[in-house]
Amino acid sequence: MLTKKEADGEHPASHYLVVEDPDTVTTWHLRVRDVAGALDHRLMGAAWAALHGGYRGNVYEGPNKTEAIAKLRKLYEQEDMPMPMTKNRDILMLEGGVIKAMGQGKIGGYLVRFTHADQPDLTGEYFDSNTDFDMVNGDKASIYYNHGLDPVVKKRRLGVGAMQIQDTGVWVEAQLSLRDEYEKAIYAMAEAGALGWSSGTLPNLVEYEPAGKAMYIKSWPLGKDASLTPTPAAGLVLTAAHPLKAWAEATAQQQVKTDIEFVDIVEQTSDDGEAIAPEDTRPVSAPANEAAKRLELEILLMELEVGT
Repeated sequence: MLTKKEADGEHPASHYLVVEDPDTVTTWHLRVRDVAGALDHRLMGAAWAALHGGYRGNVYEGPNKTEAIAKLRKLYEQEDMPMPMTKNRDILMLEGGVIKAMGQGKIGGYLVRFTHADQPDLTGEYFDSNTDFDMVNGDKASIYYNHGLDPVVKKRRLGVGAMQIQDTGVWVEAQLSLRDEYEKAIYAMAEAGALGWSSGTLPNLVEYEPAGKAMYIKSWPLGKDASLTPTPAAGLVLTAAHPLKAWAEATAQQQVKTDIEFVDIVEQTSDDGEAIAPEDTRPVSAPANEAAKRLELEILLMELEVGT
């Protein structure tokens, strides 16, 4: 039997999550068993880290990544172990679709997109219309900027959205309050196509179950955190569920900064929970084309930086 020599001894192909070619040991990756063939929880953790952002700086981006993640999830279930991202109550977040600016502060887009077992996301996970989102059509979702991670806007609610389950995903439309220049800058980022939807939820409420080579997300409650998020620089799979701490690190450089004094506004709401903007709020005008949008955004952010 062909084996691969490692520091602790000889290992067959069955000890690895990825085996590209059974006859070529250099194509065997992500070992999860010890020399006796028993599952090694330390190696499982290292494999999980390599598949979800990097282990000691090493990120696995080789072939069969989706299958490897699905296999690893099944091993965690087999060992009756919590998956690393659900060991504590850190918020989980998952990227949705691009935010569409619809004029005068109104935005829309898919908070969650549906796929299927034969076409999961890059980490082998998928939602469908039978996922339990703990909502009905018309339910409200609170809108935040980047899950409350921005050092200036913090956990200030930007508006309230209405969710609807459609054939291709969970659609949300919201009216942003546009109460000051900072909120208008965020809307300008949406106009420029620089923001996407992201849903946050608690890990103890999330359920997975195997579906072929993929993992079906059986439960993902929505409503408490529908965020407008910047695209991370690198390191995270956009369609994967991530702990909020990891997302904060990946998007730290994309946070909008301002030197002007920020005064937290006491939010007013109507009887149905909708945010009410102050009377002097003026919506950001839509530029004529994409280039103009980006120019407008750059000018606005430079003004905020110098406090003008």
